[in-house]
Amino acid sequence: MHAALQTVEELPVGEAVGRKLRLVVVLLLWTVTWALLHGYDGIEHDAQLYTLQALAHLRPQSLSHDVFLSFGSQDRYTLFSPLYATIIGWLGTEPAAAILTLILQLAFLASAFLLTRKLVSPTLTLLGLSVLIATPGFYGASRVFTCIETFVTPRMAAEALVLCGLSAALSTRGWLALTLVALAMLVHPVMGAAGLAALACLNVAIPQPRLAAILSLVALIALVAIALVLPLGPFSRFEADWLALVRLRSPNLFLANWTLDDWGRALVTLATLTVGVGTLPAGRARTLCQATLITGLGSLVLTLISCDLLQLVRFTQLQPWRWMWLATAAASLLLPAITLAGWQSGLPGRATVLLLAAAWIFGADPLALDVALAAVVSMALTRRLSPDVARLVFYGTCGLLAIAVTARLGWNSLFLDAFYYDPAIASGIIPSRVKLAAWRIQEAMAGS
Repeated sequence: MHAALQTVEELPVGEAVGRKLRLVVVLLLWTVTWALLHGYDGIEHDAQLYTLQALAHLRPQSLSHDVFLSFGSQDRYTLFSPLYATIIGWLGTEPAAAILTLILQLAFLASAFLLTRKLVSPTLTLLGLSVLIATPGFYGASRVFTCIETFVTPRMAAEALVLCGLSAALSTRGWLALTLVALAMLVHPVMGAAGLAALACLNVAIPQPRLAAILSLVALIALVAIALVLPLGPFSRFEADWLALVRLRSPNLFLANWTLDDWGRALVTLATLTVGVGTLPAGRARTLCQATLITGLGSLVLTLISCDLLQLVRFTQLQPWRWMWLATAAASLLLPAITLAGWQSGLPGRATVLLLAAAWIFGADPLALDVALAAVVSMALTRRLSPDVARLVFYGTCGLLAIAVTARLGWNSLFLDAFYYDPAIASGIIPSRVKLAAWRIQEAMAGS
């Protein structure tokens, strides 16, 4: 028996078989990670609203007078509700919600794979999709929205269409790209608008930056002038009482209300794309970094001006900051390629990608803000350092990465889920555990 096992162990494994085995292992890891992080939550969160809208298509006689539907709702701006209603009619409400959530998650992941494969090698594509699946993917404020959502919503359908549209655009199939992005806007206008902005970047801002800068400046001046001089129609402004209610009910619509947690995640995303622009070789991957970086930054600037400063009703409803979903997805998918390119460029590049890795590991902690900025500064300055100084900087970044890993392990073992609803709870976790340990020691000594 031993001789037989030894013979089997000595059999050569072909390269094709090895690749298949590696692919199977990756797929299994994906499945486990996906199941743990993105499991179905039922009809919760916004799924309740979308389900109500779908049921209104099936039972208009009983739901047409509902307060949420009587005065207009998102149902007027999406083709999702009739489709969802049809599936509910076939399967029932809960099964339809669960199956549609599964289909939309898989569609988003498949479109992400298709886009990334257009940009980088198969290995980096698999790694990029692994990052997308393994990270929470939150964007915006208060951890409300994430790229991969765990309940039924048209947002993932629009995201999948946008990613497919960008894949077509990068393959110089302009009409197909425009069609797919238009479909995304018919499914969810806010999410689809990110694709429209990215297409504008690919076709105007990147090839003709001076023209894009002039057009942006003219549009900004016109927006401010119209909003201040003739605030009517789409340029109407909030009344004071109504604005106070909106700020109370949805503070995340305004950048002034974002916390360090929110800005930490946003800055890590933007820093990753910035390093990608400066590190990746010329090609489709760097072009996508440029387009999504401009889209993400533009969304925040547009939100600051139109929502925080001018307080325009229509722009606040459009929520341009939610275009950050595209930057978040692109940063996750391209992180392995950016890391490899930086590592191969020498010690300065290695220091930069180690800082970037530390920023991702710190996550939404305020330290992520500083480390993400340090990564961008490192990319800009460390190439000018002498080899000896660059080596010292590299060693320092290694130490910082070790600190980030240690801190993350500590946070994951100590912090409760309740921390995300009340950050003040975190300050009491360690002291309470120390007190509990002291009480147990005291009890054991008294018993002895």
